[in-house]
Amino acid sequence: MATPPFDIHVGYRRGDREIAAALARRLESRGLSVQYDAAIGAGRTTAPQAAAEQARMIVLLISSEANDGRELRELASAADRLSRPVVSLLIENVQPDGAALSALADRLWIRAHPEPMARIEEITDLLAELAGKGPIRPAQPPPETLEQREHSLDAAISELLNDAVDPGERAPRDPAAYIGKAGSGGAPALTRGGTAAGAANLVTLGVYGAMARRHAIRSFRSNIRKL
Repeated sequence: MATPPFDIHVGYRRGDREIAAALARRLESRGLSVQYDAAIGAGRTTAPQAAAEQARMIVLLISSEANDGRELRELASAADRLSRPVVSLLIENVQPDGAALSALADRLWIRAHPEPMARIEEITDLLAELAGKGPIRPAQPPPETLEQREHSLDAAISELLNDAVDPGERAPRDPAAYIGKAGSGGAPALTRGGTAAGAANLVTLGVYGAMARRHAIRSFRSNIRKL
């Protein structure tokens, strides 16, 4: 298979174009080639299958704007078949619902809210590292003053305590952690003839649908990570 022309494909809704453009510019400044779509489910210029084929990694910006669950499912499925990492950035404090929740619930979610623009450099560092382009090494700083050393020590202690208390909440730096299993969706229910059987099928689907939604919500909540 030919090497994809882009390192990262960024999918987003029109209302989130400012952060999408800012993220794309910063990733490009790190030497990454970025393809970013005008929307998810509203006037897409790149079909889900093509997006997965043309980029080595998929980044989705998820916000309160309604996302097209069908297209998200298609994109996730295409990415899984090609073993592409899918990174879902939750840029608002919302819980996805419907088909969008079903399509992405079992994946890792990266919490970028409440101020994603203020954390754009952290997000860029994470994505660049996942794409094989680590953070830019800063120039050697001048020697620290005693006060600066105290601040550095306090920050290091806080970081150690944070990791010790909640180590599983950190966003993994291994791209393999973001690759889903192809064909992991549920199978459709069998259809039987007759009105009574049809009604029974509806009841069964309703029960299993409610159970599946509860499972998806639990999965979503347990899979949220921080930068």
